[in-house]
Amino acid sequence: MAEAKDYKRGIDLLRFAAAFGIVWDHARAPYADFGYTALAVFLILTSFFAVGSFDRAEAKGQAGGFWALRAKRILVPWLFWCAFYKGVQYWVADDPSSVPLLSDPFSLMLGSWIHLWFLPFVMIALIFVPPIARSVHAASAMYVLAVLLIVISMATGWLHRHSGWPEPWPQWWFSIPLFLYGLMVALGRRYGMVWLPIATALVASVATVAVEPGFASFFGSFQEGARRLSTQVIGPGFAAIQMIVAALVFEAAWRLRIVKDWPTRLAGYAFGIYLLHPFFMLVAFKLFGAGVDRGVAALFTFFAAWLATWVIQRLPVLRGMV
Repeated sequence: MAEAKDYKRGIDLLRFAAAFGIVWDHARAPYADFGYTALAVFLILTSFFAVGSFDRAEAKGQAGGFWALRAKRILVPWLFWCAFYKGVQYWVADDPSSVPLLSDPFSLMLGSWIHLWFLPFVMIALIFVPPIARSVHAASAMYVLAVLLIVISMATGWLHRHSGWPEPWPQWWFSIPLFLYGLMVALGRRYGMVWLPIATALVASVATVAVEPGFASFFGSFQEGARRLSTQVIGPGFAAIQMIVAALVFEAAWRLRIVKDWPTRLAGYAFGIYLLHPFFMLVAFKLFGAGVDRGVAALFTFFAAWLATWVIQRLPVLRGMV
């Protein structure tokens, strides 16, 4: 298939860089909270590409099965890795019989490992791509979407801090406005309104800081030790401004002029690195001990997950899991 003339390889490079940032954050390496930007970018890219896919499917008259097809592509790997990480839980447990099959109903939205929350979130969020892409059928509708995004960003900021709901809801409160922002970026380019999403991101970030400065600074009480460290390094309000930070990063990557196809090849490993990095982080701590330098642990984890993804992509059946 011929590649689009205006294909942006900088965005492919951004996908790969975002995978690295997420690993760096989860390892709690120095300045780890910058990993929030990586997650924000991941979310924006997911919905941004989804709008493009939907537009192409609708142009061919094939938009009717848009959600079901993409949900299936996510569901199968999610179930596979849920089974894999449940096995890891049994492996690392002192008493395997103490590992519950399901801890509570919300675990169905999460999976067997905390970092798998991203997949069911995307499966559900993709439902909203067709109606939003169809509803925003004129430039004037972009202003309505901008107002809604600002309100939703403020609301999810408040909910994260005050709802008290268990995982994966804190992650979802962080993710919903960023996923919607990715839709807005794609639609803004459709109507030549690149400036409006950026302006909306700025207003939404400032408004969210005003409503709840600590919004989504840290994902859950299980990271209490990391919370004290990252508060000293960056500050609790950093995550509240992720929309504008990620927006600027996205725009910078969009404007990169890269002719060679190496960023596209690298981008093909991003999903596998995300899925495999929790396992190799356990391996890192097993090999080097709990006191290992977190930067070293992050680098080992990233490159090991990258290598494993490369291997899995060359195996029958399993290649579809990464």
